Amino acid sequence: ERLQRRVDSGRWIRAYPCVYRVGGAPEDWRQELKAFTLWLRDGVLSHHTAAALHGFSQFAPGRLEATVTHGVRPPAGVVVHRVSAIAPRDLASVDGLPVTSLSRTLIDLSSTLEPALFRSCCDEALRRRWTTLDRLDATVERNLCRRGLTRVRSLLHTLRGGDGPTESELEHRVRELLRDAGFPEPDRQRAIRTRDRLRR
Repeated sequence: ERLQRRVDSGRWIRAYPCVYRVGGAPEDWRQELKAFTLWLRDGVLSHHTAAALHGFSQFAPGRLEATVTHGVRPPAGVVVHRVSAIAPRDLASVDGLPVTSLSRTLIDLSSTLEPALFRSCCDEALRRRWTTLDRLDATVERNLCRRGLTRVRSLLHTLRGGDGPTESELEHRVRELLRDAGFPEPDRQRAIRTRDRLRR
């Protein structure tokens, strides 16, 4: 009864079932995510939402997407993925919010993104040293039932074969333009020796 009076008066506003926010408080995306995770309880933010929280330049705040290990009926506008389990190593925290680890986020995105955008995300993560090829390999082995693993394994094989990550977003875009125009794949980061000095 006391709760209902506060809701009726506008002092509390219902965000999700059993989750309320103070009326008049500034609203932003992270506040929405906090309320959402309180409602989810055992779920974690994932996919596009996790990518935005981790700082990937291709993803902007705004989308609500999560992964759960139990049945839940998501509210309108929210995307929820269900899995049987999430390994503890695939969990992380960003600003106090539960999210999939950066490597697990890449694995999840592999089945939803266009190949060029997925490659760009992997390049950015490796370039900024957010993850490593070994960590991605280990994440793949922990998630053998996930969709998109063929694409991830193919990319890891390519990267280990010498076609390392681009070192800037501009370099990545130029490479994609050359490829789309039908030009041969350029050699990148090639080491050459000039005047007894090793250069690239």
